[in-house]
Amino acid sequence: MKGLENIIDKIKGEAKEEAEKIINKAEEEKREILENSNAKAKAEAERIINRAEVDSEGILKRAKSSKELQARDKILKAKQDIIDVVLKKVLEELKNLSNEDFINYVKNSIKGIDISKDAVLKVPARYKDAIEKANLGFKISDENVDEGFTLNYKNLQYNGDFKSILSSKREDLELFLAEKLF
Repeated sequence: MKGLENIIDKIKGEAKEEAEKIINKAEEEKREILENSNAKAKAEAERIINRAEVDSEGILKRAKSSKELQARDKILKAKQDIIDVVLKKVLEELKNLSNEDFINYVKNSIKGIDISKDAVLKVPARYKDAIEKANLGFKISDENVDEGFTLNYKNLQYNGDFKSILSSKREDLELFLAEKLF
């Protein structure tokens, strides 16, 4: 039975060899699968990291831009506030003109206007006597205005009110003041 044992040993040996080949092949395939998986995982991780870097740069740029806009808006608001203060002071100065300056203002404002001497001039009460003495050739109304003057003739009215003038010239004045102040 020695022959049978040899055959069995031979079969066992061949089976062992075949099993080792299968195990070795499986180990090789396992190694290749792991290497491929690692390579794919590294590539995916690198892609995710690159994407995160790009996204974070975008977020930082947007945040910086937003803060720059906020800072610019604050500066513009501060400049606008300064211009508003200056225009308020201008209005106060205009309301407190001397008699002579007020008369000159009225004369310069109506110069070149073709209105009859029948026109009626309304001025603030404190300037009424000075305007009458200046004899501008217009009737002086018994009614008063708060500031500036109005000149009425028939259905026409020339408005020399300081607030109205500042309001109508505001854009030009703001531009002028911005150039001078800033």
